[in-house]
Amino acid sequence: MTTAPCGSAANQQVQGSVVIPIFEIADSADEDSLDTLSIRGGTAGISITVTTPCVVAG
Repeated sequence: MTTAPCGSAANQQVQGSVVIPIFEIADSADEDSLDTLSIRGGTAGISITVTTPCVVAG
């Protein structure tokens, strides 16, 4: 996360990024199917929600 100036010196914006290390748990991102993926921004910050299909455990 960083802050950077906008067009005038009085204004600033926040810039940020995240890397999700999917290749630590899968060989390919294409093999991981998702039921839902939601990325939303709000007053509290950024929310990322992911739901996978049900699988048989064990």
